[in-house]
Amino acid sequence: RLLFTCQTAEKGVCRTVWRAQGRSGHASQPRADLATFKLARAIARLGDGRLHGRAIETMRTALGMIASTLSAKAEKRVQRLLAQGQIEQALAEVGFEGESLARARPLFYDTASVTGLRAGDPESINVIPLTATAYVDGRILPGQTQEGFIESLRRCAGEEVEISLYREEYSPGLESPTEAPIVEVIRRVIAERCGGAMVIPWQCAGSTDAKHLVPRGIPVYGFIPSLPLPEGVEGAGAHAHNERLWLDNLPFMFDILYDVTYRFCSEIS
Repeated sequence: RLLFTCQTAEKGVCRTVWRAQGRSGHASQPRADLATFKLARAIARLGDGRLHGRAIETMRTALGMIASTLSAKAEKRVQRLLAQGQIEQALAEVGFEGESLARARPLFYDTASVTGLRAGDPESINVIPLTATAYVDGRILPGQTQEGFIESLRRCAGEEVEISLYREEYSPGLESPTEAPIVEVIRRVIAERCGGAMVIPWQCAGSTDAKHLVPRGIPVYGFIPSLPLPEGVEGAGAHAHNERLWLDNLPFMFDILYDVTYRFCSEIS
């Protein structure tokens, strides 16, 4: 059964800066307490960057709906696995594997990615630097706080680094109700136009303008309908060479969005 996603939730942002201090000196005299070594050890403790796994309500509903297309027993198994914290097993139960599994896993974890490193001066390559710094982009699930996430990073990294918020770059994760008039219109349009296809709620791993609207009581729903890509065509990504749209999908996308907008405005008024 063909499935379309409607964004009803998004992860928040909590960016941090990690600083390690050490003694400077000549590079011919390495020591275990170098600032660069301290920072490297702390970063290594992040592992794959996933912390605190759990299923928010949006993703619990999503996996349950996917499982329901298989069987009632599958739906119960998935909900039981999620309740037990067995996220990867629940994802596998509904068919996620390989690349699709890799893309879905971050939606169930607070995550931290090291995106910048700074230490020393290449023009003075023979000098041991006094400090070493890492910049870490954190993405947090709805319900996590700035204080809670930074504390979890400190526990993970250990005592060799200082961790603080980077330039006040924090915004919480957000969820809008999965049942709403606009969502119901989207479901009807997709079911009618796409042979009974289903629309499921989903979480965005990135951050959108929803962070300015949801705190003001305005629910936000992200819906960009797209048909499955031809076999062998790589899916789109973001902020890299693969950030793109499949042009053959544009007419379908605009047609569906027009229908949804027209019906919603007509019915609500």
